[in-house]
Amino acid sequence: MSTYVAQGQQVSRLDASYGLDPLLYNGRFYRYPVAASTIGTPFIYGNEFNRGWVKLRGVTFNSVMLNYDIFNQQLVYKYANDDGGINQIIISDAWLEAFHFFGSDFEVHALPDTVKRIYRVLGKGPVRIMYYSMKELKIDSPLGATNFRFSSPIQTSWLYKDSTLSRFTNNRSFARLFDEGQRPELKKFMRISRINVKRSDDSALIKLLEFCNTTLQ
Repeated sequence: MSTYVAQGQQVSRLDASYGLDPLLYNGRFYRYPVAASTIGTPFIYGNEFNRGWVKLRGVTFNSVMLNYDIFNQQLVYKYANDDGGINQIIISDAWLEAFHFFGSDFEVHALPDTVKRIYRVLGKGPVRIMYYSMKELKIDSPLGATNFRFSSPIQTSWLYKDSTLSRFTNNRSFARLFDEGQRPELKKFMRISRINVKRSDDSALIKLLEFCNTTLQ
């Protein structure tokens, strides 16, 4: 059984921060068993934990050590206990609303008739881009040996608009999510700004969202 604990990393001391707060601490220890020969990690950015904040039922906990397992869709909190040991617990998905770590913002939303999902978020206004990420565990068989390998993150893109999530895959499907009268101006902005919603970096997409939240509102 494997517990993903990176050595030499900074951790939160539970008693020095929030104690056994029932919102943050739900007693479910993070344990995900994988074979020692497995290549890769179930986490979104790698095994390293990063200090950030998490919002649970309207309460924000700052300066906590977090990592996000996208294979199991679990947010993990790491802390040092009074005995000097390091524990990792799963943040309750029933209470989780949002979190921030490694410079990225994440929010929890549910599509109609579906369970809640965690999305990485771009933008701050009523129109935002959100990314849902997952990984697969595949058989990797080089030179006759059989191992398992976690895939790179598999990402789908969504537009959050009018409190609704709608998937898009390219500039055309992105533009179709806006009113017909808004599309010519939106397409012109994307063309002049050379924005491709599949390949442009976050900074370019944030400029696109700023345009959507000002000019198109």
